[in-house]
Amino acid sequence: NVSEEEIQSEVDKMVAQYGGKEVFRQTLESYGYSEDDIKSDIKINLSIKKLLESEITITEEEMKNYFEKNKKQQTYP
Repeated sequence: NVSEEEIQSEVDKMVAQYGGKEVFRQTLESYGYSEDDIKSDIKINLSIKKLLESEITITEEEMKNYFEKNKKQQTYP
């Protein structure tokens, strides 16, 4: 189960990344999304994460290798 608090926490993180609620809403609208759409996606993603978290183990070495191999695909602000 995913709580409303968990979903809202993720939304709050996104709002902060976009620089505030108004910019976040404008960005969503420009892509044809509503906040409810995003919350629904977040709920699905958190549910999947909770289901798979105990099944998947990724080592520090595997992460480093992945990022090293995919450096050119990474974009950073």
